[in-house]
Amino acid sequence: MMESVIKNCEKSIPCGYKYIEDGIYVENGEDKGRRITNFFPIVLNKIIKMDIHTKEIHESVELSACCGQKTCGSKIIEVSDIDKFDYQAELSSILYVDPLHKKTQKVLSSIVRYQLAHASAEKRIYNANRLGFFDIYIEGKIRHGYIAGNSCIGVDDLNVQISPELAKYELLPSKMENLGGSEAVSQYVKDLLVYNRRAPVLVAYDIVAILKSLFEKAGVPVKFSMYLRGEQSSGKTTMASLACSIYNRYEDVEAHIHNLTASQVKLNHVLSQEADMVVIIDDLRRSDSAAIMRQQEIALDNLIRVAANNVGRETMNYEYDVRGAALFTGEYALKNPSTNNRIVLIELEKADLDKKKLRALTREPVLLSFFFKWFIEWAIEHYDDIESFIRDENDKYLQLRERRELIYQERLNSNGNILSIAYRIFWQFCLDNGWKDMPFDEDSFDRLMENLIYEQIESLELDGKESRDYVAELYFRVYSALDMDERCTKNPQNTGWRQELYYDEEKNLVYIPRATLEDYLSEIKAPISVFCAINEFEVLGLLEMDNSKKRVRTKKCASRRCYVINYLKWSQYVKEVVESER
Repeated sequence: MMESVIKNCEKSIPCGYKYIEDGIYVENGEDKGRRITNFFPIVLNKIIKMDIHTKEIHESVELSACCGQKTCGSKIIEVSDIDKFDYQAELSSILYVDPLHKKTQKVLSSIVRYQLAHASAEKRIYNANRLGFFDIYIEGKIRHGYIAGNSCIGVDDLNVQISPELAKYELLPSKMENLGGSEAVSQYVKDLLVYNRRAPVLVAYDIVAILKSLFEKAGVPVKFSMYLRGEQSSGKTTMASLACSIYNRYEDVEAHIHNLTASQVKLNHVLSQEADMVVIIDDLRRSDSAAIMRQQEIALDNLIRVAANNVGRETMNYEYDVRGAALFTGEYALKNPSTNNRIVLIELEKADLDKKKLRALTREPVLLSFFFKWFIEWAIEHYDDIESFIRDENDKYLQLRERRELIYQERLNSNGNILSIAYRIFWQFCLDNGWKDMPFDEDSFDRLMENLIYEQIESLELDGKESRDYVAELYFRVYSALDMDERCTKNPQNTGWRQELYYDEEKNLVYIPRATLEDYLSEIKAPISVFCAINEFEVLGLLEMDNSKKRVRTKKCASRRCYVINYLKWSQYVKEVVESER
């Protein structure tokens, strides 16, 4: 059999060499008759690896070696590694490669590459490195699937290799039976909906999260997060996990809750990798240390803005997409209006904690896993219809906005609209599955949403009008000043203070004295103090702090203290704000 395989590959042998049954020989020249290998390399498979999300393609080859009448192992390698492949080390110690013949490796590489180029069959492998929905074009048809942790839903016939990093996520154990069938699952969903009066909003947010990719495709990007606020022992973390944790519910319903104290880079990675699911980040809590509280507030503010813009930055040069829908928990809310317009606030009181209902939900939390799985399967089946429904419902909303029939500001309206669309999709799923006696219909949800937004406006002291972004407004004022006066583009350290502000081109820093900042705030008619404005810059990570003294927010430059702002980061932030408002 091997003889026939080799015979078919004879054309792959470079000129000047030949294969005899015990190896490859030099056919002419001063090394004529010299054996350079005791084997013949064989391409077992041409392998095409495609990233199922990014569609990036990598070509690999499964290599073996024929030594005598037997094959010696196999190894899958990248095509780029063919020229340096060590047959003896990687396949078998009985293989011999002449190290003194300069062209041995080149001959082997040539044989492999010829076979690879003329391979009639190929093996396709689809790699998955993040969770959530994906599209794949196969045989003239677009197919949809969903990476649910260590399993793939919707494309059972494809060879999908899921990254080991995702193995920790498990929607359902492979052999787990439905505990009581559809009736038990529907009852669990009913119990969740009536747990308290705000629970339907969390169910709607589940749907928003799972369908986030579809909302994006429909031109309705999700630019808000959920914020669950409650004092200690109010049950906020338990409620968040019971309602919104998708994976490992049979094991630990809080297994994949992340903490706000984790590094920004780690949380950014989580929001990128945990796609089309609720990402729970716990929790903003009170502390005796003002520094710790401030650090947490800065982290939370930044994450809310990143989630709202659907894009973040781990370094100055690396951008990543935010694919997960963030749900934050905390004991108190931030005081920044521009941040608080980017959340939907749910407030929990200790009186809302019904221990009897809670025990019922914690008894079999895995029942909700069946709901998630069934809903994802249903969403794949009705993918195009759902996308069209989202687009049509949003068009209705836009018409109301054009007629100025909306009662609160644009951001709050938009957030409520997306949740209402999601709840209608959930309701249709229930009807399609025969769950016709579900509590809390679509109209009830719309009334709840309206009340919730009014509560948010009152609780967070929002006036119902569009909030202003003073950081962005100040940027344009500074930009105008720098553009009008070229003398500003000098380092004040070398020139002394003769201008209202300075720009260090080399370091990309803007130096602004307090008096100048006061004047600029007055010019743009901002009803906030310098202190509040600088708080905004600090929260966004734009302010260069004085490392010599704790929490001193000015720096001494040319015998004068001033605020120093990273101009590059500032301009990038403004760009993100402008793009998010389109």
